[in-house]
Amino acid sequence: MRYEMLNHMPELFRALGNIQHGKGQPADAESHMHYCMLQANGLAQRSGGGFILTERGEHLISRREADQARH
Repeated sequence: MRYEMLNHMPELFRALGNIQHGKGQPADAESHMHYCMLQANGLAQRSGGGFILTERGEHLISRREADQARH
């Protein structure tokens, strides 16, 4: 998934941030779909009972933080 597409889907960036900070996945179906989308796009992977960011996911989070710092 391209960075530009993620900018139009803030709920996916929120899920990436939750993974980055070690927060558990919410139990609702919509959140489950978001986490599965991140996994399907190579941004996160399952680890034990939760998810961890892939290198690509970490890169997108860093890029987002840098973009927000500039604005």
